[in-house]
Parts: sequence; structure tokens; C-alpha cells
Amino acid sequence: MNHLLVDATFKEKRAHGSLLFPCSIYHTEQNGEIQVMLYKHWHEEAEILYVKEGKMEIIIEDKSIIADKDSVLYIPPNSLHGAYRINKSACSFTSIVFHPTFIYSYTNDLIQQQYLSPLFQNKQVHVITKKDRKEKISFLVKEMATHYSRKNETSEIMIKGLLFQLLYYFIKSPPKSHPIPKHIELNIQRQKIILEYIENNYALPLTLEELSSVLYLSKEQFCRFFKKNFRDTPISFLKKYRIYKSIDLLLTTEMKITDIAYEVGFDSSNYYTIAFKDVLHIGPRDFKKEYKQTRR
Repeated sequence: MNHLLVDATFKEKRAHGSLLFPCSIYHTEQNGEIQVMLYKHWHEEAEILYVKEGKMEIIIEDKSIIADKDSVLYIPPNSLHGAYRINKSACSFTSIVFHPTFIYSYTNDLIQQQYLSPLFQNKQVHVITKKDRKEKISFLVKEMATHYSRKNETSEIMIKGLLFQLLYYFIKSPPKSHPIPKHIELNIQRQKIILEYIENNYALPLTLEELSSVLYLSKEQFCRFFKKNFRDTPISFLKKYRIYKSIDLLLTTEMKITDIAYEVGFDSSNYYTIAFKDVLHIGPRDFKKEYKQTRR
């Protein structure tokens, strides 16, 4: 059984990779009942997303893109994005997340001026559609993932070289996005504000009144805004967010279930367990046990 282990749903504060190697590769898969593959979030890094199996709707800023198996997308830095399964089919994808400085030249040379800077600064999404390019890119992604998992003495240089090859195909492909109107920019900024507020306060007993006041909206206006942009109610989203924040504590610490429940904002361990089962269709203890078994 596979469960979706999601990261933060706002601007991620954790580093992807390290200071000397700011690049990480993640794999996400879902074949259960959860529709969300990737909760909306954003980060300073650029991202390459490769759909390995299934079909997904990927939301990047104000643009909806339907991506099927072997689709490959480039997501610019600081772009608000999320992903949803289509028709509840099994789905998986690989993400390559890297900071632009990872491949910038020491000097501002021709390659940086003509190719890399426009790619990172224009906030335009690129999607590979031609079959021959898809095949080449899927090979490059798989090679990068293999070297990333090995982590031997030559992994870093191989990953960096393969990343340059990947970016070449995106640079050669026309962008799939367009300049964002000012009213859409305002909407995106509002989404980021509420996500950041939830991140900073999720462990507190937040109310709908408090959440709506962040955007200076009435409760009714806020609920309509939230439902339209996050495809969920504010309270349901907050519950799921707390559950996903608890997963890291559940799997990486020896904290008691009760302590974890209070740590992420639930007022009782019983409600935490009920909410956990409601979201992931398994209890927290069984979830931890199953995870440990898969790691053997």
C-alpha cells in the first residue's frame, strides 16, 4: 500500500540538497483514494517534474496543464504549483528540485546571459510534447535518479551534467505560459499569504474567523476564495495539513502519539487518530509499522 507523503504546502523553508550541492530528487506515488498528488506550495528553486505513470492535472500559478505518462515540465522558481490525480488512477512522478545558482557560471558568460537567466527569470512554464524528446528526457531523468540514489564519488558531477542536458531541451521548447495579468498576480499573492500563515500557526487552535481575517475577508468570502483556489474547505485543508506535518514526527522520532497530536495542533490523540484514518485510511501506529516494514 502506498501513501502520499507530502512536504510543506507553502514556501518551503527547508533546503533542497545542501549549500554545496543545492539539488534534490524526489519520487511521489499514489494509488489510494487521495486525489491530491502535490499540495500547492512554492520555493526559490526551479523544478523539473516527470510523470512516470498515470495522468495528472498540474496547476502552475493560474495555468492548468493535463500531463500524462512521460510528460515532462519545467516549473520556474517561486511559482505556486500543485498537482491532482485524474479519475483516481494510480499515478507517480519524479521531481528534480535545484537552485539556479547550482548551474550558474562563475562569471556572467554567454550561456548564462542568453539561455539560463531568461529560463529562470521569465516565470514561463515549459512542457516537452514531442515523442522523441520525451524519450530522451525520461532517460536523463532516470539516469539522474540512479546517480542520486547511489551517492558515490562521481554522482554529483554526473547529476550536474545530466541537468544541463535536460535544460537544453526546455530552452529549445516554446513556453506554455503567458504573462500573468495583475488581478491574477494578486490572487496568487493572496494564496501565498494564507499558506504562509497556516505554516506559521498550524499548531495553534485556528478558527475560520482567524483565517479569513488574514486576507481581510468575511468568512463567506474567504471560504469561496479558498474552495476555488485549493479545492477544499479551509478547515478540511487545515486538518490534512496537520496530518501531513505529523507524518515527519511519526516516522523520524519516538514521540508518543498523544504528544505528536498536540504538537501539530490537535486537541486530543483520539481526534488525531480519527483524522489520520479519515485522510490516509490507516491509523498512525499502523502507518508507522507499515513504513518500517517497507524500509527493511
